[in-house]
Amino acid sequence: MFGCGCFLLGDEVWQRYGLRTPIYIDFRQSLYLHPELLWKLGQLLSRKIETLEAPGAPKVVIGVPYTAVPLALAACLVAWREKPNRPLRFGLVRKQPSRFPDGRELYANIPQISGADYVLLDDVIASGRSKLEALATLDRDGFRIRHVLCVVDRQQGGAERLKSRQLAVHSLFQIHDVLDFYLREGLLTEELHHRICQHLFTHRFQETPQTGAR
Repeated sequence: MFGCGCFLLGDEVWQRYGLRTPIYIDFRQSLYLHPELLWKLGQLLSRKIETLEAPGAPKVVIGVPYTAVPLALAACLVAWREKPNRPLRFGLVRKQPSRFPDGRELYANIPQISGADYVLLDDVIASGRSKLEALATLDRDGFRIRHVLCVVDRQQGGAERLKSRQLAVHSLFQIHDVLDFYLREGLLTEELHHRICQHLFTHRFQETPQTGAR
């Protein structure tokens, strides 16, 4: 993922996006330009989802719009390729509702399967806000989600915010493990490694109690 540009570090962040942060994780353009990476992530995600709750139970994966939608679809395609008799189902949740002529509004287009585990998928967890917004939308359409899965947990408090709402939170990678690996491989200097870790530690998102929030 480093070579594909998913992780921007140090001055690269300012040069590309003009942001004053030593780390930025971007799966958007990198995914579109590198289908082999999308397929590999689909493999990792589908196998991780299969282990959640009772292995073998029906699973439905819902991508947080918009970056995680292709990730969710990739996971479903990989699952169909590897285990066509036990496919992973794809669900869609929208930021804006689909409006029908009779006045109905629908945010979610998700298969309702008895006994299925519904998994909300995103690329990164930072504050957890986008996940909470998607969960509120799914609640409104009658879907109860228990699992949240991301590719990278930035370890800035977002996972803890979600867990405080009785959600099971999972990730493929923890950001500090990724940074330690890059340091060992000589892909970043000790000075930059320290600067990024300090930034992550000092820019944590605190839990804000919300009445009735999940």
